[in-house]
Amino acid sequence: MSKYFKTSDGQNFYQENDAKNHAKTLEDKTVTPPSDEAIAEMEVVGAKDETGEAPKEIKLSKMTKAQLVAFAVDNELTIDETATNAVIVESIEVQLTEKNQA
Repeated sequence: MSKYFKTSDGQNFYQENDAKNHAKTLEDKTVTPPSDEAIAEMEVVGAKDETGEAPKEIKLSKMTKAQLVAFAVDNELTIDETATNAVIVESIEVQLTEKNQA
């Protein structure tokens, strides 16, 4: 499972280095990986399960940018990591629709 590194202001980052760079701008520069419980609670939405079936409900709009990027990487989707969350969500949804129709 992918790790997400959390900064003291509550933002999650896929790469530890990205989290550390962001933390440099904060008063509290703490960067911590999530606990196993936090990882278990995170939804990996749209990914196929062991049976090859995709979940019925996709909640990409509730994901942080770091989670969206990680989701795209995990599902071999192409996105522009510099785009806004809304643009990334739309790109992922289009690609998932295309994959499901294929």
